[in-house]
Formats: sequence, structure tokens, C-alpha cells
Amino acid sequence: MNRLDDWLLRLRELLAPLFLAGALAAGAAGTVLVGPEHSDATEIQVAAFNIQVFGQTKRGNAEVMDVLVQTARQFDILAVQEVRDASETTADFFLDRINAGANLTYAMVEGPRLGRTSSKEQYVIYYVPAVVTLLSSFTLDDPDDLFEREPLAAVFQAGGFDFILVVCHIKPDAAEAELQALAAAVPRLLAQAPGEQDLVLMGDFNADGSYLNEDELPDIFAAPFQIVISDTLVTTTRTQNTYDRIILADGGASAEYVAGSAAVFLFDQEFGLTDPDFVRTVSDHYPVYANFNIDLGDDDP
Repeated sequence: MNRLDDWLLRLRELLAPLFLAGALAAGAAGTVLVGPEHSDATEIQVAAFNIQVFGQTKRGNAEVMDVLVQTARQFDILAVQEVRDASETTADFFLDRINAGANLTYAMVEGPRLGRTSSKEQYVIYYVPAVVTLLSSFTLDDPDDLFEREPLAAVFQAGGFDFILVVCHIKPDAAEAELQALAAAVPRLLAQAPGEQDLVLMGDFNADGSYLNEDELPDIFAAPFQIVISDTLVTTTRTQNTYDRIILADGGASAEYVAGSAAVFLFDQEFGLTDPDFVRTVSDHYPVYANFNIDLGDDDP
């Protein structure tokens, strides 16, 4: 990332408090959630969420936006996939809504619009600068065009835990090939942050159902990887599949990861949403998340 990128990221963090525009009105759940408790925190919670076709139409639905805002505020870091907006205004719109009435200010880092067709998507990572520090970010180089949407990586530090977060939305009909490419790309991802060994892969990997035999995933991500969103969890609102995953490597798997913390955030159950059609309007996916210790000291060599 060049100096201009660094300056723009820093400017976004400095300007984020100016976006506070009043309290968020009670939404579909009838409750306003204003963020996780961070005082004396020894852990952070990191999530990934495919917000299906997140663009101007969806953001115009006030009840849906209330659920999305309430969901985002549950996490210290939220890696959003499937932002589709040619005007590139939805990512900032969502940031403004998250920060309206929040206890803590969020910032964001966004990747470029990606895709081989006219239907392009962005990755956007929202995070709390008071809790985690963004050190750098980059989109993985893909000279052989192995990915429909190249992964976005962000290097974060929270207390004694520094790590590379990699978010990727795997193309459904090329799931096996893209997942193999993602596993093979890990050395290149680590090389972008010399000395860093903690790496968290997350996103809609389409790693189940007709796209991939889930029994093949442990072969693609063999040791030292650790798949912490297991096949027993349901990550979609329409099916019983486990499309979304969190996969850890090296230090992140053996030390900072809070064992057993990886889970699915069932926003319908959390917010008392009983209309299945409305739930599917919010998204066809649930967020997946995991907790990490930040007070153990840096375990990188």
C-alpha cells in the first residue's frame, strides 16, 4: 500500500466521529443495540458477513438496515462481502448508520470492485479503532486470474495480538479450485507482513452443498490450518448448509484463538425476528465469528 493509501485510511479514521448523526431509531427487533462492551476487554470478536446484494435497494429498506446496523455493532471487526453498488456509496452509507448513536466509533477499509462480469462486488471491513489498529491492507495479486473476486487482506493489531485478516467470497461453481488457490496463496499473504504468522481466513467459501463436498475441505486446508466453523453449523437462512467458514493458521490457531468460541450469529433469533421472508430479505447468510485473546503477548518469532 502506498503513502496515499495510508493517508486516506488515516483520514477516514479521523473523520469517522463526524459521521455521528443522532440515535438510531428502534428497528425490526424493537431494540437499539449500541455495541459490545469493551472496557477491560481481554478478547476481540471478529466476524464475516455476506450481506446478499448489498446496494442501494437494500440500504433503502429501513427495517433491513436496522437489523444490519444492530448486527454490525456486535463485533470489533466485521468483514462484509457482496457489496454491489456502482456508485460506491453503500460502504460509507453503512458506516454512517453504524456510527449513528454507537457507543464506539467504527472505521472501515474497502477493497476495489471485483468480478469478471458487469456484476462486481466489494469487500469492506468495519472495525473499532479504539480496540484494534489497522496497520495495512492490500488486495491479493492474482496474475493467473484464479479468483473471481481476489481476497482482501488487512493487518490488524489489538493488544498483544497482531494478525492478517483475509476475507474472500469464493465463486460457487469454482469452489474447489478457488479454495485450493486460497490455501496455496497463504505464503504470499504472509509475505506481505514480514514476521507475521497469525492469519485468519474468513468469508462465504461456498464450502458445502452442490458446490463442494464438505468432506474435502480438511484435505484442502490440512494442518497447520484449523477449520473452526465446523460442518455441524448452519450459516445460511435458506438452506442447512455451511457455506461460510473461518480457518486459522499457525499462531492464530494455537494461541490467541479462544477454543470453542467460533459460532454463527443467528440475527433472527437474537433480535426476535419471526417472519422468514423478512429474514431472507436481510440476507441469505448469517454472520460467522470467533473470539481471540489480546492479552497473551505476541507469539510471532
